[in-house]
Amino acid sequence: GISSAASTSILVNPGFESGTSPWIFYTNGAGKFLNNAPGIVGTYAGHVTISSPGTNVQLYQKGLVLSPNTKYTLSFKAYSNTGHDLSISLLKHGSPYTKYGLSNYVVNLGTSWSQYSIQFTTTGFSTTVSDGRLMFWLAPYDAASDQYYLDDVVLTKVSVDTQVSPTIVTQPASKTITVGQTAIFSVAATGTAPLTYQWQKNGTNIPGATGASYTTPAITLSDNGARFRVLVSNAWGSVNSNEATLTVSYIPALSIISNPGFELGTSPWVFYTNGAGTLLNNAPGFGSPHAGHITISQQGTNVQLYQKGLVLSPNTKYTLSFKAYSNTGHDLSISLMKHISPYTSYGLSNYVVNLGTSWTEYSVQFTTTGFSTAVRDGRLMFMLAPYDAASDQYYFDDVVLTKVSQATQVPPTIVTQPASKTITVGQTAIFSVAATGTAPLTYQWQKNGTNIPGATGASYTTPSATLSYNGAAYRVIVTNAKGSVTSNQAILTVRASSNTNQLVIIDEYYTHNTITRAFSFFGVSNVPSNLVSPVNYAGGTIYSRLQVITKPSTKIVNYQMCLFQDQLVAAKHACTNYQKFNSTGTYYASQPMTSLYQYNKIVWSRQLLERMLVVKDKYGMPVDNRYRPPFGPFDGENFNLYYPMKVRYTAIIVPPNGGQPVWP
Repeated sequence: GISSAASTSILVNPGFESGTSPWIFYTNGAGKFLNNAPGIVGTYAGHVTISSPGTNVQLYQKGLVLSPNTKYTLSFKAYSNTGHDLSISLLKHGSPYTKYGLSNYVVNLGTSWSQYSIQFTTTGFSTTVSDGRLMFWLAPYDAASDQYYLDDVVLTKVSVDTQVSPTIVTQPASKTITVGQTAIFSVAATGTAPLTYQWQKNGTNIPGATGASYTTPAITLSDNGARFRVLVSNAWGSVNSNEATLTVSYIPALSIISNPGFELGTSPWVFYTNGAGTLLNNAPGFGSPHAGHITISQQGTNVQLYQKGLVLSPNTKYTLSFKAYSNTGHDLSISLMKHISPYTSYGLSNYVVNLGTSWTEYSVQFTTTGFSTAVRDGRLMFMLAPYDAASDQYYFDDVVLTKVSQATQVPPTIVTQPASKTITVGQTAIFSVAATGTAPLTYQWQKNGTNIPGATGASYTTPSATLSYNGAAYRVIVTNAKGSVTSNQAILTVRASSNTNQLVIIDEYYTHNTITRAFSFFGVSNVPSNLVSPVNYAGGTIYSRLQVITKPSTKIVNYQMCLFQDQLVAAKHACTNYQKFNSTGTYYASQPMTSLYQYNKIVWSRQLLERMLVVKDKYGMPVDNRYRPPFGPFDGENFNLYYPMKVRYTAIIVPPNGGQPVWP
C-alpha cells in the first residue's frame, strides 16, 4: 500500500504496489521476497519468507539521493509473524559502506501492523550523494519460517521550518487564598509560534482569558474548589494543561456573634426544644477542632438554637454566613427578631436552608427592619422544627454576622510581591502581584519609578527586552477607596541573546520509547569537525540542561550523552556524567570536558560520528532488554516504568574563559 505522505518520499515503490523492484532481497541463508500479501494502506505489501536463517539477511533499496547535514524522517509499517525484530541502516551502497546517519537502529516489531518512525540527520558526506542504501537488516533476529511484512516505507526531508505542536513544560499550580484576594494561574509551553491560550474554569472558557497567565477577579467563597486549566494551541495542534484547584478560606470580619465556631464551648448559644435533645461542641468542625452538635432524641414542635442580645443598627445591610449539615439532610429555617414579645422581625424571617449531609457554606444578605434606632435585643435563631426527627444530628460552625459596610471597607494589602526575572534579549517578562482589599482595586505599574502607560492590571508583560532593560526596577501601586500600597521592587535582568563563544552540541526534543529503548542517535549535524581549533572546545566546560517533560513513574533514571568517533563501539566514545532524577522537572549539570568518561578515547581535532542519549536505571544499567548479565538486567525489567519519557536535552560547550552558557 501507499499513503499520501509517500508522494514526497525519495524511495521508489514505497508501498510495493508495483511489484518488488527496485527493492532487493539478499540472504546467505534461504528465503524469498514477494508482494503477495495484503497491505495496510493499499492492495499489496512486501512479504519476506525465511526458509533458513542466515547471518546476512537484508531488504534494501539503493541509489538514494541524499543531502548533507540534513534531517530526514523514515516511517514505515511492519510486523512479523513471530514478533522477531529487525534493524535499519542508511549507508553508502559501495565500499567502504560509510554510515550516512542511521546505523543499526533496532525496531521492536510486533505481530500485527504497527507504524514506526525515526528522525535522523545525514552524516559522512559534505555534498549531495546519489549512492545511498536504505537497508532493513533481519539477522540475527530471523529464524526458519519467519514471515516479515512491510508497507508504506517513506523517507522524506524534514523541512527546516517543521511545525511543532504545543507541549506544556510547566503546569498551572493549585492555589490557596482567602476571600477577596485574586489568584494568578500561569503556564509555560513550547511549540511553533504563535501559541494561543484559552483559560477555562470548571471546563468553561473564561472570556478574555487568553494569555500565558490568568488573574481571577476578587474571590468569593463560592469559588472554593473551582478547577482552572488552559488550552494551548497553534496551527499544528493543541494540548490541555492539568487542572489546578482553587481553595478559598474565609477570614471572618468583625462579627457581632460571640463564640461563632463553638471553640469555647456552647455558651452563649442556647438550645431549646419542647421535645428532647442536646447541644454539645463535641464534633470536629469545618477545618477546626470543634463544631456545634445537636442531637434530636424526640421530635418537638419548637426546636431552636439561638443567640440573644445582639446589637443591631437600623436600615443596615448585614451578611450572615455559616457552615452546617445534618446526618439526614433535614432542613432548618433562620430568623432574626426581637428576643422578647412581640418578637418583631428584624429583617430575616423564616429563611429556609436546604441542608445537605456534608459540610456546606451558606450565606444570606438582608437589611434590618422593624426599628429606627440601634437595638440590643436581637435574637438570631436557627429553627429546626418542623423538619427535625428522632435521631437527627445537626452540625454548625463558623456562624458570622457582619455589617456589609464593615466587612468590606478594607485598604489594599499585598499578599504576593512581584518577583525578579531573568530573561534574554528579545524575550518578554511577566510581573504579577496578588492583593486583597475592598473592591474595586486599581493597579498602576511603574518602571524605575515612572508610570507605564496602560499597565493597569494585576500583571504586566514587558515589551520584547533589549539590553537597555537590564537592571530595570518594576513595582506596582495598588489603590482603592480606602488607601493605596506600593509593592516591593522586582529587578529585571537581561542577558545577551547568544554567547558567540559557545557551541550548542545538542538540543533535541525526544520521546524515549520501547522501540529505541536505552539508546537514541542524532548524528553530528552542526558539530564542527575540529573541536580544538580554531576554538578549543575540547578544553572547555560542558553544560547540560535536561528538561523532563513526561515520565511514567518515579523510577530513578541516570541520563547521559555520549559522543562517538569512527565506530559505534565502547572503545571509541566519551560520555558525560550521569544526571539522576525520578520526576519531571529541569536538571542542570556541568563538568570540564577533560573529565568526560573516556575523554582520551576521542581525537578531538577530528570529525565525530554520532551523538547518543542514553537512559539507564539507578544502577547504571541501560534500560534495554538486549542487555543481560554480565551487562544487566536493568532494574525492574518493566519498560512501562521508564517509557514513554519525553525530554528536551541541551548541551553547550563553552571554551576556556568563554563565560556562561546562554540557553536556547
